[in-house]
Amino acid sequence: MNEVITRLKSDHVCFVRAMAEIDRALKRHLAGKPSAPQNFSRIVDLFTYVQGYPERWHHPIEDAAFNRLLTMDIPGTSDIARLMHEHELMEEQSQDLRRRFEDILRGKIATDQTLVRDCYRYINRQLEHQRLEEENVFPLMVTLFKTADWRNLERRLLTIPSDDLLKRHYQHLYTSSLQEPAPLSAKHLKVNRL
Repeated sequence: MNEVITRLKSDHVCFVRAMAEIDRALKRHLAGKPSAPQNFSRIVDLFTYVQGYPERWHHPIEDAAFNRLLTMDIPGTSDIARLMHEHELMEEQSQDLRRRFEDILRGKIATDQTLVRDCYRYINRQLEHQRLEEENVFPLMVTLFKTADWRNLERRLLTIPSDDLLKRHYQHLYTSSLQEPAPLSAKHLKVNRL
């Protein structure tokens, strides 16, 4: 499999695991478990990760690949454009959800059903987004991209600013927040549908 596709799918595995951890923390909260500060701190870390890491290292590659597909005469370009737009929307949503959980930890607001519902909407949107990319867009890339397209994407990978300290920070937020093994893909994770 192509190095670019391998990296994108590997990132997706991490994002699915992050969604699974958020789901577990929310379920503990909904079950009345008393560890809300610990759960919510972990949720803040995970939302920080799923907002920051993809914005800097994952979406630039996908957007470059998707833009290349949009130049081709193929069906489904409106779906590809929608997925690209969702990158921005999900970044904004993860930032908003992170801020709301930070406000809970600071005692500014209380947890309510609206926040829980918004989290599950975000999780489900994230999982559906990844499923569509992996089932519809990545196969198009594999089928339609020529060697020059893959080289351009690989060069793009090399031009993404490598802030090793920041990348290690995001990786630490991710790994320190994982508590249990999680499904390896979006289609294997079942979450509440509030």
